[in-house]
Amino acid sequence: MPRVERLGGLILLVSLFLPWYGNHAAVVGTEQGIHVLVSGFGTAWEAFSGFDIVLAVLAVAVVLTPRGRALVGLAALVVVAHLLLDRPEEGFAPPVYGAWIGLAGALLAAWPSTRDWRVLAAGAGGVALLVSLSTRWYLAPWPNESGIEFPPSDWDRFLIVPRSGWDALLVVDLALAALALLVLGVALTRSATVQSVARAVGWLAIVLVAARIVFEPDDTKLAYGAYVALAAAALAWAATWVPQRAAA
Repeated sequence: MPRVERLGGLILLVSLFLPWYGNHAAVVGTEQGIHVLVSGFGTAWEAFSGFDIVLAVLAVAVVLTPRGRALVGLAALVVVAHLLLDRPEEGFAPPVYGAWIGLAGALLAAWPSTRDWRVLAAGAGGVALLVSLSTRWYLAPWPNESGIEFPPSDWDRFLIVPRSGWDALLVVDLALAALALLVLGVALTRSATVQSVARAVGWLAIVLVAARIVFEPDDTKLAYGAYVALAAAALAWAATWVPQRAAA
């Protein structure tokens, strides 16, 4: 497995020098004017102002660090997933082959070496909940400089802008991220104490996500990300209830 993880780190590092987003442009006409979206990004080094360095450090750490590769690989996977889901240009910049190669490298770097299904379920739930914050939770009309609001009944005629959990949830996103990291701690440390704490407070993630589904922000439409987060929160909390002795 260390060889597979190192290979994933090398693939991720190489992907940073490949195009991550395409050079496409979209012109959208509405009754309020014309909006031009241009996603003229190239490699990861050109497209990102900080995540490129983060990914490079994580990739090198996966290759060189003898311990903690699983944690570093998971961090790289979360970052790559975030960059694929919460893309530039209000989410309209199309990813190209470099991004998918980077995702493949991150997956290899984070590939679990255990067959403990309780650990796998907790890890999958925690990662999915963390990544879900980068997906589309809500859809909103394109911001209009003239100040005229788009009524929801007319949204189909206007450009719809996605809003991720990080964009729309204020402090709730931080709470969900903290709960996701706590559940990941169950998978990574296999500590009974961490498992007990995650079991005691993990239900809060389900409640917070459900509340944001029921009480969505004004002038928005609910998107798939909220439901992904709800399923991930349920899986993560359920995994904390599997007894340690039954997970062998």
